[in-house]
Amino acid sequence: LENGDYDFAIAGFYNEVPDRFYKQKLFNDDFVCVAHEKKFSKSKLSIEQYAGERHIIISPQGDLKTKSQELMKKEGYDIRYSVGVTGFLSPARIISKTDLLLTCPRRLALSYLEYFPVKIYELPVKVPAMSVVQVWHERQQDDPAHKWLRQVFSQVCAKHLA
Repeated sequence: LENGDYDFAIAGFYNEVPDRFYKQKLFNDDFVCVAHEKKFSKSKLSIEQYAGERHIIISPQGDLKTKSQELMKKEGYDIRYSVGVTGFLSPARIISKTDLLLTCPRRLALSYLEYFPVKIYELPVKVPAMSVVQVWHERQQDDPAHKWLRQVFSQVCAKHLA
């Protein structure tokens, strides 16, 4: 965005963006746990079960840190990551073939249900929802075509993801 190589970034953010950027919230999403549909017999995960399992981490930046990991440490538990990936599609395939757990946004988890033998569980620890936002550089703030496209993204998300 800074160099002008990209016009937009659409992603989940917890932090503020630098002053030279603008952002607009598109929607919020909460977090859930995903496991193979035959992994657990009960419909609810205990904090001990969740902490005792091996996990997959989606880390687009490669930093291998998550909010759920932070919160579990505060509760006295440590999450063991066995696999780290940068993309959002491969975890569903990995889960469908292993005993690993994944903590991810609910909308992503719901998309896995259609194609993979997985089940969604509520997390045993409260992880704050994330805001999915569109971000752009200040040089594009008043560009008519850019404004139009930002508005399209916003309207589509409001209609389909509200």
